[in-house]
Amino acid sequence: QAYLYLLVALAVVVASFAVYTQRTLYLHSASDAVSNEPIPQPPYTKQVEAQLAASNGFQELVSYTDRGFEPKHISIAKGDTVRFTNNSYRELWVAASANPYPSAQSACGSSAFDSCRALKSGEFWEFTFGVAGTWPYVNNLDKSKGGVVTVQ
Repeated sequence: QAYLYLLVALAVVVASFAVYTQRTLYLHSASDAVSNEPIPQPPYTKQVEAQLAASNGFQELVSYTDRGFEPKHISIAKGDTVRFTNNSYRELWVAASANPYPSAQSACGSSAFDSCRALKSGEFWEFTFGVAGTWPYVNNLDKSKGGVVTVQ
């Protein structure tokens, strides 16, 4: 009979451990889903400092995330500047796509609407649109992600 009590006690301990473990795992995963922890920001680099110093301001902001450009479509006035900011964990190369922007050839391609280099996480590039029209663009490093700027 002592063996029976020992076996029941062992079963209770094992069951309690299983319930505790499941509850702990559930609470841990639930806290991960709604964490109030801040999203880590990339370091403030000399490159970003130089970009900020050269900036004359902007009227619209397009953010590039791991999901793509946000917003995907914007409408602006002729002469407005758009800041494209890389908020993803990958590099971003902004460039005109199907309908090239009519401007003088830039040093890196056939259109001035081209960042001419890959932007690291946290960096940005600004472009002032002086020509009315609809200007599609892509991330040259992932052409499945793009957007459209409509200039009125």
